[in-house]
Amino acid sequence: MDNRYPYGNTKMIQMDNFPSRLADVVKKSGLTRSEFAKRSGVGVAALGKWLSGKLMPKSEQLLSLAKTSDVTMEWLLTGKETSGSELWSDAYEKMDDGRLEALMLSVPGPDIQEAVDLTRETIKELRERADMFGKFAENLRIDAERMEDHLEDFIIAVNGMADRARLAVKTYERRHRQKDKDSPGS
Repeated sequence: MDNRYPYGNTKMIQMDNFPSRLADVVKKSGLTRSEFAKRSGVGVAALGKWLSGKLMPKSEQLLSLAKTSDVTMEWLLTGKETSGSELWSDAYEKMDDGRLEALMLSVPGPDIQEAVDLTRETIKELRERADMFGKFAENLRIDAERMEDHLEDFIIAVNGMADRARLAVKTYERRHRQKDKDSPGS
């Protein structure tokens, strides 16, 4: 994979202006390149290669650059900001829970920890409900099996009653014919 394009198909993401957007945020920060690199937790040499367009930062580095410059990763990469972008949803789909939580916690703001805690509680409640519904479904399955057994018993009983009724009709008809034969006027 070409290290300059770590996000796959470059036709989907316009990264050709990434170096100029990065240079713009470095300039607007009022910091020197060295200070910006240090604050972002990246090396000065790496920042220089990104600014020259020779390399692209990895996602963790890109996130750090975005946080330092108070812009989104998406804006750094594409120059656009859209809600529900394919870039973010694709990244979220590929992250495991631990990395997603670390990403959420790394975003500045007092409500992030509360949102993470609420998400944890929601997931816990959903798992408990799933367990409850699983047990409920198991009970329904057991009840359905019992009903099926009772239905089979009922069918056997009805068939037995139908057999006895046919036998009773035959017996009655036979007696009635016999009576007609035995009667003096026949």
